[in-house]
Formats: sequence, structure tokens, C-alpha cells
Amino acid sequence: MKSIYFYWFLGIIGVVGIAVFSLLPVASESDLQLKGTGFSALVASEPFFDFGTISMSAGNLTHTFNIKNTGTSSVTIDKIYTSCMCTIATLITQSGNEGPFGMQGHASIPQIAKVLAPGEEVRVDIVFDPAAHGPEGTGRVRRIVYLETGGGPESALQLSFEAVVTP
Repeated sequence: MKSIYFYWFLGIIGVVGIAVFSLLPVASESDLQLKGTGFSALVASEPFFDFGTISMSAGNLTHTFNIKNTGTSSVTIDKIYTSCMCTIATLITQSGNEGPFGMQGHASIPQIAKVLAPGEEVRVDIVFDPAAHGPEGTGRVRRIVYLETGGGPESALQLSFEAVVTP
């Protein structure tokens, strides 16, 4: 049988744990948006887009994400890829286009090493094929385009979109 001191000790530990936990900083929405970005200076003016309700019979949908290097030093985009084969992305710069890029494992994803100077802006054009998954591809979908900037997936700026696909 455990003594009363054991339960008293557990109670003290619990109170101290709650006190310490309550002192931890709370993540803001902007902090959460940086999760998975490696805190790169690359910033999307609109990191999320909602196509709304769309018909798979209407054909491919496109959207443009505007990206800017907000830092004081150059940022290198090493790799661009998508979360699903139904989506492709193309990097549009003043010096030309890179891509299109698709899903890792379904296509070769080359290293691109595109250097963006401080303040430089580029576009990422995405094309989403709502019919790519056939009749089973209806309902709410969310896809992500990743722009890796030197540290692997942890450094990736994530651009996402959502749609409700109907037949």
C-alpha cells in the first residue's frame, strides 16, 4: 500500500507541471503558418486558395501564387513538387520558366537551384485536374505545392489549395 506522502508528492508534481505548462508561449496564427517553412524569408502573399465547389467535368483549374524573398540575403529554391499527381506547378521568373513539376515518386523532381535576390518576386502557377482520380475523386480535396529552400522538407514553403469536387 502506498503512503499518503506518495500521493501528496504526485499532487505537487501535477501542480508544478500545470504551472510550468501555463507559462509556455502560445503560438499565434502567423507562427502556425510558418510551421514547415524552415522560417525562410520566402513568403507567399496568399499561401492558401479555395476554388470552392467545382465540377470535374469543367476541366483543369489554374491559380497563381505570388512569392517574394522578404529577407536581406538571397534564397535558393532547390526543389518544387506537389502532394498529388493531379497537380502540377511551374515557377515563373523574369528569366524564364522552370517546370512543370509534379508529385515525388510519380515523376523525376530535378534540383533547380533558382536563386532569388532580396526583394525579388516570382510566381508559382498551379494546374489542378479535378478528373485525375476519376469518380472516386469527388468531395473535398486539399493539395499542397512545396518549394524547398535548402533544408529538405522542413525548409519548404507550402502553398495549398482546396476544392469540393462534384461529378
